[in-house]
Amino acid sequence: MCRCRDDMMPFSHSPSSGADVPSNMATSNEIGSALRAALDEGRAELRADTEHGGAGRAALERYSDRVDALLRQLYASAGEPPSPVAVLALGGYGRRHLCLYSDIDVLVLFARRIGSAEESFLRRLLHP
Repeated sequence: MCRCRDDMMPFSHSPSSGADVPSNMATSNEIGSALRAALDEGRAELRADTEHGGAGRAALERYSDRVDALLRQLYASAGEPPSPVAVLALGGYGRRHLCLYSDIDVLVLFARRIGSAEESFLRRLLHP
């Protein structure tokens, strides 16, 4: 099941605030390392909230918001998609109940049958 949120902004090619990842990075390794560091920082924040009794729905939503920002950064760094595309959050992430080490389930939906250009975009998006 996929749920769309009213407050969800569409992905764009401009870097979104909230992700501490420079947009002018030279290599995919640097992008991947910076994104992993930002995700680890979000996990540390959620862990600290939990240890101080501040976990709950609000903490899970903040963590989901952080993952939204990271996903937007991945999308922006992947370059222009070759055809219209939608990235949808599924499961716990889609419900904004993303726990500490939950999978981040997404559906990448293209407007047409994918070819080599779309596959290349997917690789840049999912494996920076």
